[in-house]
Amino acid sequence: MNFRNCVVKHNPPHTYGDCIRACVATLIDRDDVPHTFDSRPVEEAWGDLRAYLQSINLNLFIGAFSDDPREFMSENNDSVYYILLCSNSDTNHAVVCRGKEVVHNPSWYKTAISGPTEIGVYFVVVIVKQP
Repeated sequence: MNFRNCVVKHNPPHTYGDCIRACVATLIDRDDVPHTFDSRPVEEAWGDLRAYLQSINLNLFIGAFSDDPREFMSENNDSVYYILLCSNSDTNHAVVCRGKEVVHNPSWYKTAISGPTEIGVYFVVVIVKQP
């Protein structure tokens, strides 16, 4: 796995970090993943990312969890690499996990996961191959 790091710092409203782009790029081993989570609405950002992935025969599975899902993923999907949407010390963030371990944190400065996203849930994002 070739780790990709963020190239856009999170400094709203001027710039919005590209941790989701970096995580997707890491998992699919491509450098052309677009940064869709800029200032556009979140539904549009997911749609644009999904459209990019579908163009290369991939798609997303997204699940929401009220509690930290890493133990669940370890017990039920231990070999699956996934993106965990959570928060770090000051904002929403995305990291690459496998089981309950964070295997890659793409941020400029490495801070620990501090809880769920700003809407109070964690998200698990799995990239899947389209038939």
